[in-house]
Amino acid sequence: MTEMQSYIKDSTIDYKLRTGILKKEYCSYETEKKLKNLSKSDQPLPDGIHADESGDHYKLVNTVLPDTEIEEYLKYKQIDLLIRQTASISAIEKYMIFFVVLSVVAVVGGLIFALIGLGLI
Repeated sequence: MTEMQSYIKDSTIDYKLRTGILKKEYCSYETEKKLKNLSKSDQPLPDGIHADESGDHYKLVNTVLPDTEIEEYLKYKQIDLLIRQTASISAIEKYMIFFVVLSVVAVVGGLIFALIGLGLI
């Protein structure tokens, strides 16, 4: 797996954990002892078993949400992001109008002062 693929996979898992789509289910005491022995002997962990920063082992478990509810949640999340982007674009548009008007006023003011300096007004 390339570095980019690994990053995308880790980011996806992190997002699913933050949103509650996945949850960590920590191993029992007996299983934890067996997994620590595997780690000490430099053997790979079984499929689906991960270790956190403190060395505790866990499995990633899907929550009880059906796929249709997850898809619906993701659709609403996309709509929310689009609304935020629209608000940001609207703010940028207002700032652009302000600076264009300010520039026009500065140019007109500069012309007036130049004409006064030349004695034409």
